[in-house]
Amino acid sequence: MAMYVLPDTCFWYALFDRRDPYHEKSVEKYDDFKDEKIIFPWPVTYEVLRTRFVKNPEHLEKLEKELARPNIEVVDDSKYRSDSLSSVLDGMARNSKNEALSLVDVVLNSIISDVNVKIDYVVTSNVKDFQESCSRRRIEIVKIC
Repeated sequence: MAMYVLPDTCFWYALFDRRDPYHEKSVEKYDDFKDEKIIFPWPVTYEVLRTRFVKNPEHLEKLEKELARPNIEVVDDSKYRSDSLSSVLDGMARNSKNEALSLVDVVLNSIISDVNVKIDYVVTSNVKDFQESCSRRRIEIVKIC
């Protein structure tokens, strides 16, 4: 039975950028789950496809190949946006260390918290940003650093 993996943006940056300090660990982890069901929320897509990333044709080509794989599931974030935006603007979006969270991380936490979205583990270098929502659903966090 396939596992459902949600890699955070930092994972994708590290996977494609050999200069990233987490590159080797990301490649190693990717080998572990590349054939599982990979959850790719739209907010991660927005962050990954930033200007610096899209200016690198090699990175862009690799990501395009990944997104075309049959085990990639792009998750629509529309039902999480409004509440997430309000939470960020109200200053209520905080991680386990009481640090402010980005809008993308708040949306990802909403997706993680949604019991209708199957997730077995989250891959990230920012454990504290997802600790609470993963803990509530007993979702394992795999740290890449």
